[in-house]
Amino acid sequence: MPVVEWFVQRGCRDMELCLALTAATSSSQVEVAAHLLPHVPQHVLAALSIEILKAAGERSGRSLEGVSFLLRSDFLCDPAATYSVADSIARSNDEAVAPELKAFLQEHWSEAAFLDGLRQGEAHSQPGADSKIQPISNLFTGSPWPVEGGNCLSATVQGVHRGWRQLVITKASGPAC
Repeated sequence: MPVVEWFVQRGCRDMELCLALTAATSSSQVEVAAHLLPHVPQHVLAALSIEILKAAGERSGRSLEGVSFLLRSDFLCDPAATYSVADSIARSNDEAVAPELKAFLQEHWSEAAFLDGLRQGEAHSQPGADSKIQPISNLFTGSPWPVEGGNCLSATVQGVHRGWRQLVITKASGPAC
């Protein structure tokens, strides 16, 4: 990691950073990819997103952990764009796309996988389905959670950053509980 930091601080060109990100992704060096990702300008990522994922999948040595990291981190800072890129590779007839990458994207990141997830979610929300399943927002927000000593915790969503919801948990006591 010190070498990566040295290159970043040295002021590498955008394309060099993008190539380093692709290399880290393809070798499943998630920590390095996480460090490099914020340094690659969004316009470069947007322009080269398909090629980054294809190259990372091609050179991955069968581990797609780096590709999964980029997609889960919403590397394009736009969930629709990130899914669109993954779906276009999954549906591609391009023989240059690694078969493992294509199968991974079809199973986990394609429009078909998304729709299948929605159908499964709807099946669980039908009457008679497991009553313990709740929307994720209900699990974290809403009524305070009692904790020992007459205190309680409550959570609120404060915003979304790169596809992740930021929850703020506060402690209260007395009538608020």
